[in-house]
Amino acid sequence: MTRASAAIAIAYSVVDVIESIYEDEVPLWEIGVGGSVLAPPRSSTVIIDVCYPGRSGVLGERKLEPLGVTVRVVAGERGAPEYSLVDLYRAIAMQPLQGDGEVIRRLALETARTGVEYALIYTSQGYAAILEGDVYRVRLPFIKAAVLYHTHPEGACSLSYKDLESSLDLMVEGGVGGGAATTSCAAVAYRVGFVVEDDYIKIREAIVRKKQVNPGELRTVRLERVSY
Repeated sequence: MTRASAAIAIAYSVVDVIESIYEDEVPLWEIGVGGSVLAPPRSSTVIIDVCYPGRSGVLGERKLEPLGVTVRVVAGERGAPEYSLVDLYRAIAMQPLQGDGEVIRRLALETARTGVEYALIYTSQGYAAILEGDVYRVRLPFIKAAVLYHTHPEGACSLSYKDLESSLDLMVEGGVGGGAATTSCAAVAYRVGFVVEDDYIKIREAIVRKKQVNPGELRTVRLERVSY
């Protein structure tokens, strides 16, 4: 368990609760989430306030046994939300770089030195695992994760077609996204809401035809490059 894995699990619980009741009645960007969503838990019950137009009261709970906490999502009017739900998807996808950045850079440095790639897996329950791959590749069976990162050699700050395919599969199965990180930058793919069919088809066609994906044509999938 790491700093990033705990934050991802709590934030993912909030997304999961909202997605389980979401019916397109309001745009995602109108749903706000309190800033404590990414803070370390201070008690066994973590109450996350959200601003969800048209709803009030407890929206749902998720038990995170590895963390020893229950996340309770409550809709009300207490204070101004710090995140829109759209921003929260991005925050979850970027948490490995922020909370576990030192670990990722250390593994990426090893990849730059030896060529061996490493995978970092973050589950919805709060577990984190590091798996060692092979030279210039890391092969994994399909894993239902919240976020999945892996290292790349220096100078390869992009997602390969195989990386993009794996990230798309993860997002379709409920994960938020994944990335490929070097010692100085990362390429990250993440979803905003549910992946719509048009985006799925566009990305699949780009993979099959070995063409570049145009991020501007996607509605529910974001592709970003982050330097650090």
